[in-house]
Amino acid sequence: MRRFPKRPGDQRGSVTVFVALLLPTLMVMVFLTLNIGQLVFEKIRLQNTADACALSAAAVQAAGLNEIAEVNFWSKDYVYTIAKTVMELSMSIPWENQSTANSAVNYYKDVFKNLRNYQKEANTYYADKAMTIAKAVKKANLDSIGIKNVTIESINPKSSLNKPGKLMEYETKTKTQSYSYVASQSEPPLCPIVVALNWSDAMAGDKKHFGTHMGATPTATCGLAQATGTAQFEYKISKKKTPMTYAAFKLVQESKDFVVAGSVFGSMKQMTAYAAAMPTGGNVEDGKPKYKPVLVRLAKLQPKPDVSDLDDVLH
Repeated sequence: MRRFPKRPGDQRGSVTVFVALLLPTLMVMVFLTLNIGQLVFEKIRLQNTADACALSAAAVQAAGLNEIAEVNFWSKDYVYTIAKTVMELSMSIPWENQSTANSAVNYYKDVFKNLRNYQKEANTYYADKAMTIAKAVKKANLDSIGIKNVTIESINPKSSLNKPGKLMEYETKTKTQSYSYVASQSEPPLCPIVVALNWSDAMAGDKKHFGTHMGATPTATCGLAQATGTAQFEYKISKKKTPMTYAAFKLVQESKDFVVAGSVFGSMKQMTAYAAAMPTGGNVEDGKPKYKPVLVRLAKLQPKPDVSDLDDVLH
């Protein structure tokens, strides 16, 4: 069998050696790429979940403010208009007595009281539901797919997950309305005396000779003394400018192993995501239920859980 002589400098097979030497480095680069991809993906997922929590909570807050604003609209534009009309009408047609007037006034006061109580309950109910929906969103996006090493915390200093607080601080606004009633129906001389002409057919006589005027005789009667009173109606509430209504959350994903080669690269560092959203566009005092949720970017602050008040950085 003929053999070919080996040429000087022949390097056949050297590539195999080179690849064998380079393979560990290539594998490390592949693993590093996968791990970086995992890191970026989980960071994006964490931030998206934080945004979803904040936006969902703000949507519930917006619904609550819309409910309160709607009640304000009916209270100030309808109930108060009716109460005002009735009170003003009593100035020309007074109520029978003070007891009747008090009953009418108290009736409208009770109506306004019930409206204010409804708004008070909504103020805490929707604040609680905002925190509930935030926890539910976090659970649906993370816990339910097996990611259980993430914690959520409200970084609004006035509303924690377990103590939601209130949607807003507000003050009640009142209006004073005058009314009138009959103050006296007693017998003379304990009441104002009014002289009236009363007609009597028996005393009129023959119309042919005396005329019809002869049947009119003066009579002293007890006049009706009219008295006035005032009533204050809590006809609407006004939302205070501070503190503002918003939802802000901090999500923390604890350290965990990388997908591949954890023994080589160690564990991923703890990751943190912040998000804030707030309801805007409506007006509680004017009775305009047009609130909708919007995300608020916390670009400049890098917020921390011990921030005393986020109101200054939400715009």
